[in-house]
Amino acid sequence: MSNVPEPVRRFLLTSIPSIPHLELLLLLWRERREVAVHELACRLYVEPQFAMSLVQDLLDADLVIRGAAENSWRLRDSDEALMELFSQ
Repeated sequence: MSNVPEPVRRFLLTSIPSIPHLELLLLLWRERREVAVHELACRLYVEPQFAMSLVQDLLDADLVIRGAAENSWRLRDSDEALMELFSQ
């Protein structure tokens, strides 16, 4: 992780509990749209219940928000600091 900028490294170590959480967060960042849990599960190759538990963890961490469609989620892109981290 020596090539990883310090703010990104700190965010990963303090806010992301596992690789699947990071994969979900990056997927939502890349998509920049609402994504249904069943699609998240398919794209992450996990069961929908597990995908929902990942979403819930990120929701609790205030990193994702509920979408307009039922059972859909998106990255909380209104946080400028978070968006800047993803740009590094």
